[in-house]
Amino acid sequence: MKRVLYAFAALAVLLQVASCNKSASSGNDVEMAFNVSLTQLPATKVDGVSEAANIDVLDVFVYDAAGTYLANVVPTVTKTDQTHYTVKMRLINNVTYNFVFFAQKSGTYTYAADKKTITINYSAITANSDLADAFYARVNNFTVSSTFSQAVTLTRPFAQINFGSVKTDYLSAEASQVAFDENLKTAITVKQAATKLNLLTGVASDPADVTFLSGVYMGKASASATLTVNETSFPGATPVRYMGMVYILANPESATTLTKVSLGINGLQNGNAFSSTREVTNVPVRRNYRTQIVGNVFTDEGTFNVTIVPTYETPDYDKNL
Repeated sequence: MKRVLYAFAALAVLLQVASCNKSASSGNDVEMAFNVSLTQLPATKVDGVSEAANIDVLDVFVYDAAGTYLANVVPTVTKTDQTHYTVKMRLINNVTYNFVFFAQKSGTYTYAADKKTITINYSAITANSDLADAFYARVNNFTVSSTFSQAVTLTRPFAQINFGSVKTDYLSAEASQVAFDENLKTAITVKQAATKLNLLTGVASDPADVTFLSGVYMGKASASATLTVNETSFPGATPVRYMGMVYILANPESATTLTKVSLGINGLQNGNAFSSTREVTNVPVRRNYRTQIVGNVFTDEGTFNVTIVPTYETPDYDKNL
């Protein structure tokens, strides 16, 4: 009997952006300085994943009140240390603007600033890679003044989907000589995942069936082989072995139900190649939340009914010496 359960929990990792006015050089424009902090709370770090350790670039884009990209307004972004940036720009006093902040591992995503969108090609992203993590925020309808203070929090535009193998499942796999090493790889397929995000409106759209590239299973790819789960939701499952992880675009207001999410496994069993697939339907996801899919990813529980027949078949096979 296959047993797969899922739940989702809030992602508490945040990037904090604090903004403050420096001084107005004239009656018409204001020099703005944003002090950007990628602050990590130790209590929110999970399994060595989603710690924002790979974030190395912050992009800031400025739009007018109508949402037109102001390409000539180029903020100066200075990285002061691993988790802090200073952003400076000059804007017209008493004029309303819109701002987009986007932090990522450089080169991972391409933002079409004039179209205000990021379109993600999931097929080029490797499953189980924390390099795909990113954070963003939007500040709409902000009127510049000579004195102001504005705090902005960057959060993930993604939901994180995690797969875990319960204790009885992976112990059975080990007993069957499944090798939990770099040869064990997982790939994740999602039906109708959002592929486009409008960073000025925050709306994720354009769903499509997507498949991530196969990557070394999460227990080898991350700092920990264990997936932290709620023991009330998954009684008797712990410790849960971390098998797979991906980020997908999602909307923030409420959970969206994905029709199907699949985990494909390829590896070695007693030196021989094997592959298997687990499919889960009606999976809830929500922006900046984790969805935990935990259960038997390797094994099924089966029953053999055994009967011993005491009589022999006839006729006998006879042979003279």
